[in-house]
Amino acid sequence: MCFAGNRSFASKPLATSRPVVGTYINIAVGVLVSGAAAFADNQAGSLLFLTEIALLLFAVVGVFHFTVARQLSYVAIKNLGANETSAIVSTQILYSLVFAVLLLNEQVNLQVGVGSALILLGLLILDLRSGADKRKGSMKIGALTALATGLVYGLTPILIRTGLSLYHYYFAATFVAYLAAMLVFFVSTNPLRMTSEIRSLPRTTLSSFVLAGVFAASAQLFRFWTLNITPVVIVAPILASAPLFTLIFTRKLAHELEVFQPRIIISITMIVIGTVAVSLGSGISL
Repeated sequence: MCFAGNRSFASKPLATSRPVVGTYINIAVGVLVSGAAAFADNQAGSLLFLTEIALLLFAVVGVFHFTVARQLSYVAIKNLGANETSAIVSTQILYSLVFAVLLLNEQVNLQVGVGSALILLGLLILDLRSGADKRKGSMKIGALTALATGLVYGLTPILIRTGLSLYHYYFAATFVAYLAAMLVFFVSTNPLRMTSEIRSLPRTTLSSFVLAGVFAASAQLFRFWTLNITPVVIVAPILASAPLFTLIFTRKLAHELEVFQPRIIISITMIVIGTVAVSLGSGISL
């Protein structure tokens, strides 16, 4: 739900703003929210016990997930909309399952495979042109950036779970990842120009980006917490339910910029059914 909230609140402001600005605000808010969570849960002191390997893993997650993938996701939303993007990004489950089996020796049964197939079929019936036309964006750019986002999102749970096996303080780990993302983003962009662009944003646009950042940070805190106690093959399928919540949220927040045709609803429904099948096959009761 929090991942859906991030995309839904970002949908409307991304129609008129650069994705890099939304990403910058997202990361800055994430540093504050995750830092507050680590402090409130008395995990801040545990940073003294962070090993070099765990630090590297969480830093890689921050750079690639919070910076690169978030930027790609926002480019996709700008071109296709949150509903279409959310559905395509669900390919992360396929990447996660493959990586989990190959790298972590986790098991996938027949029901998990059938559910994954339903998710793939749901993606194949998407009408991307409708989303691109409504946003006056590029269907090709939107599809490629959404697929790339799914790839990064599929790999990072493996890195998070590996890092948490060495360092169990999940809120502090989220904070470290956000700090790494902020450092890289600060070095790779022009801070003065970014600050100027943020100040020039309309109040409603800035508020939407801030709320999107709060939802994104909350999603990451929950995800790190869950991956600390649950295998990737269980977490990844449940995260794939985000398209359903995105469809519900955008109906209220950005209905004039999003696609709600029967084809997208059928596609997302298939993805959610596949998610439930995979979750039940993994022993999860929704």
